[in-house]
Amino acid sequence: MKIFLVVAVIALLAVAGTAYVIVPRYALELIKNYDPYTFERVLEDDTIKINYAIYNNISPADYGFDAYEEVTYSSIFDGNQLSSWYVPTKESSKRTILIIHGRWSN
Repeated sequence: MKIFLVVAVIALLAVAGTAYVIVPRYALELIKNYDPYTFERVLEDDTIKINYAIYNNISPADYGFDAYEEVTYSSIFDGNQLSSWYVPTKESSKRTILIIHGRWSN
């Protein structure tokens, strides 16, 4: 009975260890290699513009935020270039709000 338990524990540890190594790598590859919805792709696809209520609004100014600035920076994870808009507050503030959309809605 002891040998069975030892073998079962070793087998369980082997499966758990394999899952611990393989699953995160597989999940990361899925995230990195999905078909991105680039800004250009969204603007060219009327279905996407309608589904996300974008229509012809392509900048913060179209939503009433005239004082915005386009900002680009590199991801510290993989060096990919990221783009964003900085919209300052009307009054001075020490706080910042980051709005990060979901993976399928960029």
